[in-house]
This record gives sequence, C-alpha cells and structure tokens, in this order.
Amino acid sequence: MDRAESVRGRQPGARYALVLCTSIYFLSYVDRMAPQSVKEDIINDFGLKDSQSALPTTCANAVYPIAAVIAGWMVDTALVDCRTLLTIALVVWSVCTALTAFSQHLGQLILLRMFVYAGEAAFAAIAFPLLADFYPKRELTAMYGILMLGMPLGVSAGFAAGGVVGSAFGWRAALCLCGVPGLVLSCFVPRMTLPSKSTISER
Repeated sequence: MDRAESVRGRQPGARYALVLCTSIYFLSYVDRMAPQSVKEDIINDFGLKDSQSALPTTCANAVYPIAAVIAGWMVDTALVDCRTLLTIALVVWSVCTALTAFSQHLGQLILLRMFVYAGEAAFAAIAFPLLADFYPKRELTAMYGILMLGMPLGVSAGFAAGGVVGSAFGWRAALCLCGVPGLVLSCFVPRMTLPSKSTISER
C-alpha cells in the first residue's frame, strides 16, 4: 500500500491516517450531538430552565477556539508529538462524554462538556494540517471531501444513538455508551506514521 501511495505522490500511511481521522471526526459529532437528542430528558431530570439548558453548549463553545489555538501552538512548536496530543484529546473527550452520564447537577454538566469540546478542538487543530501533509495538492479537495463526511454522518448517528438508546434506557445510558468508541479508536492513533518533513518541504 505504501508503494502505491508513493506512486500517487502521497506520503506512506496516508490512507490509514485519512480513515482514522475521518472515523474520529465522525465520533466527535456523535459525542457532540447525542446530548442534544436527549436534551429534554436532561432538562426534566435536573429541573432546568430554558436559559440554564443552553449553558453547557454556550460555555463549551467559548472554550473551543482557545483549546484549538493552544493545541495548534503545541504542535507547531514541537512541544509534543501530534499523535500523543491527538490520543490525549480523544481519550479526554471520550471519557468526559461517558462521565456526563453521571452528572448530578448543572455545574458538572457544564464542566464536562467544556472538556469534550476542548478535546474536539485539539483534534480539529491537528488533523486538518496533518492530513494535508500526507497528500499532494491535486488530491487535497477529494481528501477533505472524504474527511468532511464525518460531520453529517456523525450528526445523524449522534441523534439516532441518543434517541434510540435514550428512549430505551435513559439519557445517561446513551451518553455513557457514546463515550466508548473513542477509547477504542485512541489505541490506533499511536500507530499512525507521520509525513516526512523533507518530502513536504520539496512540494
């Protein structure tokens, strides 16, 4: 597979990286949308007002750009290997998604959702430029098209998973279940090869 990728101008491991990152991108939207699909159950369980129910997402969105900038800086300055940071980000947001199921009050819910969005922001800051280094310019549009499939599919799956599992077993079970796949995928991130810097500089 590496030889075929080399002939096409791709870096070795490009296909592995694309499949892995697309899968992670998919899960990021599953974990983001699942709470929305069971929002009414959460409101009723915690006795929240409409204004309070918006706080978890509002606070999480405020953290997102800050986490993305920090993650990008850490990778650009070679402070940490991007695979290590990506693994940590995936584990953090997956664990926090599962822990959301054990929230006892609004403050815990807000804090956990902030960590979920921080992990997802770190992934976005790392994955997009990393994949661009794997592929030649003529294939970037197709590559990003494949990667972006994770968004609509993840949104649909998140609402479906939350709705089906939430209806059958409750919102806590739905969120706990959604956190598991990310932990499994995190085991595959360290196996990803990185693009050769010398080859990238020659493009």
